Amino acid sequence: MLYIITGEIDSGKTFRLLKLYKKHKNADGYALIKAFENNNYIGQNILWLDKSITEPFSRISPGLPFDWIEQESYKEYSFSSFGLTFMAKIYNSLFERLPEAVFIDDIGPLELVGGGAADMFSTLLHVKTDIYVSVRQGCIEEFLRYFSIRNDEYTLI
Repeated sequence: MLYIITGEIDSGKTFRLLKLYKKHKNADGYALIKAFENNNYIGQNILWLDKSITEPFSRISPGLPFDWIEQESYKEYSFSSFGLTFMAKIYNSLFERLPEAVFIDDIGPLELVGGGAADMFSTLLHVKTDIYVSVRQGCIEEFLRYFSIRNDEYTLI
């Protein structure tokens, strides 16, 4: 079953996803955690839930770290080559292990234009497991259309 955690930006979707993750024994996935420098929001880090490993994922441009290697960009966001490779590693682990529940934080505008995790998430939708995914409220209709998800295939939570 597909469970969509939805809400506006900064409404606590990631917090809700993490809370649900902690209730499951055989689960894995990732969360995108806000990154700050000197109390200023600079982007997101990706947290591999099962392994508790965090890596830089996106940063706001300009102001990228000197060693940042951009693989994709969307509006003011730069997505790290290393961060996207790390995300692919998480997806590959999910496909190999097939946990009972999978948690995916923030399928958003980048994926809805075919970037980021779009292909991997599309593949995940065909795996027999419970999927919890966060999608901001303003992207729900486009998310359902892009991934060809029917009304009887998901529950909003």
